[in-house]
Amino acid sequence: MKIKLTLMALALAIGLTTHAQQQSEKIQTPAQAVEALKAGNTRFTTDNRTLPNQCKDHRKSLKKTQEPFAAIVTCSDSRVPAELLFDNGFGDLFVIRTAGNSVVDSSTQGSVDYAVNHLGVKVIVVLGHTNCGAIKAVVTATDDAAPNSEEEAKMQGELPALIGKIADCIPQHKGKPETFNAAILANVNAQAERIAALPHVKAQVAEGKLAVVNALYDLKTGEVTFQ
Repeated sequence: MKIKLTLMALALAIGLTTHAQQQSEKIQTPAQAVEALKAGNTRFTTDNRTLPNQCKDHRKSLKKTQEPFAAIVTCSDSRVPAELLFDNGFGDLFVIRTAGNSVVDSSTQGSVDYAVNHLGVKVIVVLGHTNCGAIKAVVTATDDAAPNSEEEAKMQGELPALIGKIADCIPQHKGKPETFNAAILANVNAQAERIAALPHVKAQVAEGKLAVVNALYDLKTGEVTFQ
């Protein structure tokens, strides 16, 4: 029994290593990167995950370098773990997480530049999700919140400033809760446009080396829809 289990573990490790090599060789263009993400999400939603690049040997192989094929700008929401929903592992994705998948400050924009200039990602995906709390704060925002109200209590510290910056990206939806779903998509588009306008990103997109794409993750179905 012990020998059988050892052989099974060895076969699994070989399979995972082969997958990593095949993926690295296969993904050379932005279009191929997007297709790899779509395939991973299909495996995730159909419970056919392969859990690639998650073995100990692969993890150790990345101790000095990394070559992710995609950067994912997504929300900090605990229900949106990019590596899981795209069925990827160590070193595959450069994930930038911020409330409302927003790119409204220099640290986030700098992280995007790092992914592009230093890591050579093939695609940047701005990934929004259904029922996003940050966007809900935008569409329910009012300028006359009662002092010491429940809503005011939630908006403490730097949060009001962040929500305000996101609202500035989609001003047509501020204070309009009936547009919640549309606002989520509008924010994804707005953040993608901000990224596409970054000089280094714009240059590589023009050369066909990079793509910036929009996507939406459905919390209920687990599906990622690319726009």
